[in-house]
Amino acid sequence: MSIVKVCKYYYNSYCAGISWYIAYKDIQLSTIVMLALEGISIGVILLLGLIVLGKHGFAIDTAQLTLQGTQPGSIVSGLVLAVFSYVGFESATTLGDEAQKPLRNIPRAVIMSTVICGLFFIVLSYIEVLGFQNHTTPLNKSEAPLNDLANLAGVGFFGLVISLGAMVSLFACALATINAGGRILFSMARHNIFHASLGRAHGKNQTPHVAVTLVALVAFLLAASTTLLGVKVLDNYAYFGTIATYGFLFAYILVAIASPVYLWREHQLRAVDILYSVLAVVFMVIPAIGSVGIPGENSLFPVPAAPYNIFPYLFLLYLVVGGGWFIMLRLRRPEIIEQMENDLEAVHTRFGDMKKV
Repeated sequence: MSIVKVCKYYYNSYCAGISWYIAYKDIQLSTIVMLALEGISIGVILLLGLIVLGKHGFAIDTAQLTLQGTQPGSIVSGLVLAVFSYVGFESATTLGDEAQKPLRNIPRAVIMSTVICGLFFIVLSYIEVLGFQNHTTPLNKSEAPLNDLANLAGVGFFGLVISLGAMVSLFACALATINAGGRILFSMARHNIFHASLGRAHGKNQTPHVAVTLVALVAFLLAASTTLLGVKVLDNYAYFGTIATYGFLFAYILVAIASPVYLWREHQLRAVDILYSVLAVVFMVIPAIGSVGIPGENSLFPVPAAPYNIFPYLFLLYLVVGGGWFIMLRLRRPEIIEQMENDLEAVHTRFGDMKKV
């Protein structure tokens, strides 16, 4: 086993362990740590972006703005990873009662995350493409694009700072994932979909400690095992990220369909709500089709290269197994669905009362 693999293994261990402890201990501590770490990382990256723009005289890159030389198939192929980079903006919704004034603060958090992250991605994408112009290694082949960008801009020392920022950001992302995933497992366990132990809250910390521990352990084992098998870091990110994106897209599509149905039942449905729902579903279906591909020499959605061509079918198998297990559970314990509906109705009533206060 090489020293590099050992270092990556221990780094994964420390990252998972520290993230688990913070999520286990306190949601407020988790929030403060995530904001501080991400703030540092984003600040460093934005500073590098300004240096790159200054190096190019803050010129307007018309080739980018007019999508010169861009093929539709390339855009569709990139949408899957782009969506994965953007998902998670709704993670604040998993906090529920743990948030102060949830009806006000959670919608604000979701909207602000969407706007700020969207602008950040657009600006940095523009800067990276601009900075890699005429470089021997294209942007999509670079294993450390921000480090290479720093070297191209003549500030190579920023590479170390960027790497440290990436490590800091990794902690924040791992922490956010463990927090959100743990609370989803906790909620499902409370509805008797998973073992009741996952639905326990810590007596002192008031966190879903068992669910958080399980999520952290699974995340660590997946990353550590593939690292020890020799899978590169960026390949790990792309492989797990692609499969995870299918899950996000599937969930988002279901929510986009269910939202107007819910509003209709509440007698609050508007035409614009239906329009938003249709646009959302269409947008999310495009990367889904692009990730599967359509055979043909001039196909707008070319079949991805291996191993990405098998990932959609692995996710489909996951849905079939999960769906079959849920159907069996429903047949054996039909009261579970009734209990879930009653719990959801109770939550709806409680938050409806909060709106009136």
